[in-house]
Amino acid sequence: MNTLFNLGWTETLQQQLEAVRQSHDDDLVAARVAADHGMQYEIVGLEGTRRAQVSGRLRHDSNNPEATPAVGDWVCVRLIDEGHALIIDTLPRRSRLVRQASGKRTAMQIVGTNLDVVFVVSSLNLDLNLRRLERYMTAVFEGGATPVIVLTKADLVEDVAPIRSEVETVAKDVAIVVTDAKSGAGIEQVTAFLKPGMTGAFVGSSGVGKSTLVNAMMGQPIQAVAEIREHDDRGRHTTTHRQMLMLPGGGVVIDTPGMREFQIWESTEGIGDAFEDIEALAGACGFRDCEHGLEPGCAVQGAILAGQLDAERLASYEKLGREADFQKRRQDVATALAQKQENKRISKHIRRHTKNRGR
Repeated sequence: MNTLFNLGWTETLQQQLEAVRQSHDDDLVAARVAADHGMQYEIVGLEGTRRAQVSGRLRHDSNNPEATPAVGDWVCVRLIDEGHALIIDTLPRRSRLVRQASGKRTAMQIVGTNLDVVFVVSSLNLDLNLRRLERYMTAVFEGGATPVIVLTKADLVEDVAPIRSEVETVAKDVAIVVTDAKSGAGIEQVTAFLKPGMTGAFVGSSGVGKSTLVNAMMGQPIQAVAEIREHDDRGRHTTTHRQMLMLPGGGVVIDTPGMREFQIWESTEGIGDAFEDIEALAGACGFRDCEHGLEPGCAVQGAILAGQLDAERLASYEKLGREADFQKRRQDVATALAQKQENKRISKHIRRHTKNRGR
């Protein structure tokens, strides 16, 4: 049964909806964005699934990901007819997963919003990369969701235990689930993280088994799947857009296209959460401004020498810190340029208006 509660509706969201109704229209209803096809959306609510477009105000803000609807968003809509609606406003997001968009342009890409759990998926083959797992966990923590590492295709390896132990060195307190979708092993453990009303998203490289997991949880082949190529362990894209689906048990999942790269967009707390072990060691260093290099009394270097910390993990921690600082500078420059262009636009409009009045 499709209820707003099963989609994740809360009393707080109801209060926010009432506030929007007071300023816009009492006839507005709530729905959740299930798919984004480039300013053309699929939404789902009590009235079922509909096609939706955004209002003129939201279309004006289409270049601002913060202001435009994304998959997982709760939106206030005006029903037009049986199959269509107009999105008037977006309710505040309680969590989100974002990354730097691919390409050279400084831009944020929203992977999903209002998430409780993000399943970071990696197959038990050459796709497994500890540094990539750390990167994903950093972004998930930063966005306010809980990461869960899912290791797929257990049938491809003879002994999972040593690989799992390796992953545990970076996972720390993050849950790890080993799955084999062909036999069904681990699927119930993954599903158990999503109680009715909770939302999860699957992220990872192409071909690691995200869509296969979704199909197993749905109990039927909803998403297209493709295997990793045997000769290079590289995946092929099968999911072409983010899609939100309701699980039979009441939870919600968002399947996402495979990501060849994942550059973090921001990190004020995410790095510290993903690297709590290093942050704890840093607190015991002899100097408050210790850079964990050659300084005497460095607890971090001491842990590396004692075999308690992998030097590559420290390098990853420092690399993500530099990347976060670089992103902050890029965003500051981009914001300044955008403001300058807006000021020029306003000045041009004022000059044209003044000139016309003088005629």
